Amino acid sequence: MRHQDLETNAHNELRKIIRSIDKKVQLQVQDGPSPQDPLLGIQLVQGTLQATMEISVEEVRRALDNARDRSRLRERLKRTHERLWFPSKPAPFFSTKAIRPGSESFAHFRPSGGGRR
Repeated sequence: MRHQDLETNAHNELRKIIRSIDKKVQLQVQDGPSPQDPLLGIQLVQGTLQATMEISVEEVRRALDNARDRSRLRERLKRTHERLWFPSKPAPFFSTKAIRPGSESFAHFRPSGGGRR
């Protein structure tokens, strides 16, 4: 069951699963790296965001027959969908901005010790 031979009901089931996760996501199914490869590439696209995953042809076949396998496939697709929103670069751990001498953050610090006596 390659992309060209992907049965329409299997392709429709994948679309139904994706639409149950998010109706705005577009699904693209691609062949694996080699013709003998039993994997399909799934690409989820929403606007400018995209995420990819690989699933086996056997996993798609099992998902058509068994509700438990369908649920597992849905969870994998859902995690891939959540990866759409991950930041492309991690946020910096600390600021690399240089501080000018004399403008430290404690320059205007007023200690609040004691008050009136």
